[in-house]
Amino acid sequence: MGFNDPQRGHFYDDHHLYMAWLGGFFTATNMWVLNESNSIESDSAAIDVSIRKWCDQNPTKHLFEAASAFVWDQRKDYLEAWFARQAR
Repeated sequence: MGFNDPQRGHFYDDHHLYMAWLGGFFTATNMWVLNESNSIESDSAAIDVSIRKWCDQNPTKHLFEAASAFVWDQRKDYLEAWFARQAR
């Protein structure tokens, strides 16, 4: 099992890498920006649907922009306050 798994196909490999990267992005965001009560939960199906929809609507953008938009959408009030504190 793993990448380039001929039984599961190329889509599985790409999807696995994409979800792993997003998981790392959200973990880093949780560690450095969001406190525990505001952390992004790991609901892979919901994250996948939201990111795919955003990417379909923004085909020239990058994955990190989709991930940032997801975080912003999920925790907008908290992030606005966080960025205001950082600006002081």
